[in-house]
Amino acid sequence: MTRDSRLLDLACGAGEVAFGFARHVGSLTGVEREQPMLDLARAEALRAGIDIRWVCSDIENMPADIGTFDLATIGKAHWYLPREQTLQQLEKLLAPTGQVLVCSTSTHDEQSGPWAEAYRRTRNAWRRVGRPHISAREFMAGSPFAYTKSVIARARRSVPVEDLLKRALAFAGTSPAALGPDKERYLGEIRAAIAPYAVDGALPETLATVGNIFARQPGAIAA
Repeated sequence: MTRDSRLLDLACGAGEVAFGFARHVGSLTGVEREQPMLDLARAEALRAGIDIRWVCSDIENMPADIGTFDLATIGKAHWYLPREQTLQQLEKLLAPTGQVLVCSTSTHDEQSGPWAEAYRRTRNAWRRVGRPHISAREFMAGSPFAYTKSVIARARRSVPVEDLLKRALAFAGTSPAALGPDKERYLGEIRAAIAPYAVDGALPETLATVGNIFARQPGAIAA
């Protein structure tokens, strides 16, 4: 990955992974099927002065002219993505020397402050459903991309309380569908847990992203 690299962030959500890598690449495209998540990511990118192209699409129907990339990132969404279609898209969209970074981004509680632990504890208490677990290596198995190494990146930013409330609904276990009529009560408890730590309606956050890198194997040419 260099300052000339073209990065594709699949199922980018509110942009947590994208923000961690945006300043280390030449261009970045984030793809997400949920427009509210893209709106949240776009607003945060504007606040941070980060130039990212946002595309509202599911994996199977990405625009034909989306381009080719040197690196693709996938966050925790790989647990839910259609595996076969995602691997096909990666094979097609990545350059012959392209790499895939399957990563997990989370708030670093110690560096972010006491609000982060309160936020996580409250959200976990409300979690209604579990989430399917599949490792990065299991997800990439059978693809032209082989595991090479792991990396970690950190990003520090100020995040508005309102954005954290929206993020609290972005998890499968606490989505609007999972919460049903209890959604507003859930958001009220989240707000009550973190508001005492806010300054001017925002909180300091350190995001830690741990990634597993997969490189295209010799002889595996893009379709």
